[in-house]
Amino acid sequence: MPDYESLEEKLAAADMDYKSAVAEFNFESSQTFQDVTKQMGEIPEHGPNHQEGNPLEHTQLVVSDIKRVAELKEFGFNDEDKKLLSAAAVLHDTGKATSLQYDVVTAKQNEKAGASEGQIMQAQETKLKILEEFTKNGFEISADKRQPPVDLEGLKEMSKGQLRKLIDNLPSELKKEFNTNLTRHCVDSFGTDEHNPALAANFRKHEKDSVEVSQQILEDGDIDIPEGQQEDLIYVVENHGALLDWNTMNLDNKGDWNKMVKIFADGDENGQIDERKLMLIAAHTIADKNSTINEQQKTPDEYLKGVLGKVGEFKEMFAENKKVKAEKAAVKAAEKAKPKMFQGPQIGQLNKGLRGLGLEKRVIGPIFGRLKGAGPDDDPSTLLAGLVEGEDLDKVLEVIKDIK
Repeated sequence: MPDYESLEEKLAAADMDYKSAVAEFNFESSQTFQDVTKQMGEIPEHGPNHQEGNPLEHTQLVVSDIKRVAELKEFGFNDEDKKLLSAAAVLHDTGKATSLQYDVVTAKQNEKAGASEGQIMQAQETKLKILEEFTKNGFEISADKRQPPVDLEGLKEMSKGQLRKLIDNLPSELKKEFNTNLTRHCVDSFGTDEHNPALAANFRKHEKDSVEVSQQILEDGDIDIPEGQQEDLIYVVENHGALLDWNTMNLDNKGDWNKMVKIFADGDENGQIDERKLMLIAAHTIADKNSTINEQQKTPDEYLKGVLGKVGEFKEMFAENKKVKAEKAAVKAAEKAKPKMFQGPQIGQLNKGLRGLGLEKRVIGPIFGRLKGAGPDDDPSTLLAGLVEGEDLDKVLEVIKDIK
């Protein structure tokens, strides 16, 4: 990996690699591509996690680094997959052109943003003043439900959960206009004394927008990517964030586990991991992380080791889970195949006969369970020891004798 003296030098080299990739796939033939990349380059900030520059500059760095990562022996990619990764790197963040929003920094974001308590309070008030324009007269939530008017003081008294619910209940057009106005305020103030670091850019769900934009680019441009590879290209764009949080991912957590199984094994724990797709996402993740500059940035070798370590952990757990499930299924099948004391219709006769004996309900179930699972050579008296005795036992044995 080249050792650049400055970020400017690194960005200049990345720009050349990016332009080469864009030309290779003829992306410029798409008007959509031209429009979104222009917007990406005009976004004034990329949020606290991205100190390397705007979304276009970040993309250029990813495109440049994926060339290096794709050649690593740990992946063993063929030429087709290397080209696929390069094209996906160009497109992976195109959705950021349409998903930019601003909001008050979370505690985690502020570890990097460094906003003061006063700036956070000011940012919250700015957000509420803009929100008030859409709540002061109330609005319809549904045909039979209306949100009463809420002024600035009322908004200030709301909890975070209440505010989130209020914004979620805004009609789609009002919600879009609110986000647009808040974003416009932040963009206009960027680079001035009025800029508040506590109002940070975020691109929630940009992966979905990136998929839609990428599909549009493939449709309206003369893109040099065979149709058979376009599905894999969209797959990488859609799932490029799947491993970005590899260092905090806990595969013992059901949510994290199910997410990995859904993406890399089609949601089937008894199926097969698509190892090619898993490695494509792993390679993209490493290039993406290498191209995201912040205080928590690791070295390329640390990213390689960490991401591939998580991949290995997932594959090992997946195989072990399949093995355990297979063993349980085999035991269950073997148990089912064993000869039984009662077969087919006899099980129903046993159940009916026991219920007609007048025994306590609390013992009928356990008696039935033991006899249902018994083998042909098991002694009923021994099986039922501790459950029933005396005359009641004799009655049960009589039922058994009648059935047999």
